[in-house]
Amino acid sequence: MKQTAVEWYENEINALFDKYENKEISESEFLIMKHNLFYPAKEMEKKQIIDARVDGDTWSTAIKEMRTKYAELYYNETFNTKEK
Repeated sequence: MKQTAVEWYENEINALFDKYENKEISESEFLIMKHNLFYPAKEMEKKQIIDARVDGDTWSTAIKEMRTKYAELYYNETFNTKEK
């Protein structure tokens, strides 16, 4: 089964916390790295939502690209991102 963005984030943050507890990284490194984990997780979530919307529709493969663009619009409008 495919890993969700939330599961990926949980695994990454736990691994990061382990590094901090084992004194492999400083507190400031931990905070910066923790903050930077948000961006790939958010992008992964966006892709998963778009893919689910496109794959959930039973359209022919000839118009899948068009459906992907509409799915991106749906994501942007639904989640109020600035990528319009």
